[in-house]
Amino acid sequence: MKVHHITYIKAMIASCVTVPENLESELDQTPTPIIPEDKVFEYVPKLDELQESIPCAIIKFNGSTNRNWKNRKHRLATIHRDEGKFFKNAVRNVEQEIKYTIDFWFSDPALDVISSVTDRGILDQCLLYVSSHRNAKTAEGIPFEIRSGMTNVVDDPESPNGYYKLPFEIIFRDGLYTIEEEETLAGVTLEIQEPVRIERK
Repeated sequence: MKVHHITYIKAMIASCVTVPENLESELDQTPTPIIPEDKVFEYVPKLDELQESIPCAIIKFNGSTNRNWKNRKHRLATIHRDEGKFFKNAVRNVEQEIKYTIDFWFSDPALDVISSVTDRGILDQCLLYVSSHRNAKTAEGIPFEIRSGMTNVVDDPESPNGYYKLPFEIIFRDGLYTIEEEETLAGVTLEIQEPVRIERK
């Protein structure tokens, strides 16, 4: 799992909020996150820990498709030194399509599964977030693309706990990059020599 992917996913989860109904006017009506930050897991917890944490979210890595591609450069910065001018580039050596599934766990489907235009459930809020944040950059300034995948609702009415799982698939178009510096001719003095005339006898 890549750090900038996890950062993006956590920001998406944090954007999913709910506003309690029938609040009195003098009370704070600030939307609250559906999933608290401390209940977003980057691993699959043990069953008892999972049950105690509901509602919660589990981020799961679903593998990546890797292929060698023509190296692609992204210019990150221009560096000026005494010896000349350099470009700092991120060079993509491998193109990747990386998939994750976020499992949202709830105990009451009426609170989070049902969705409407004015009161959206968590899956619809995630879809809206991705649709408006299709492009992002790493901390180094390297761009990557994001799109949503499959969504679903998994329930087991015969289960004694009655928990609901809402899987949300998210796909990152990214790659493996190396950072390189490229020297330019800026600031370099070129010496031009006069052409040599050759006389034929």
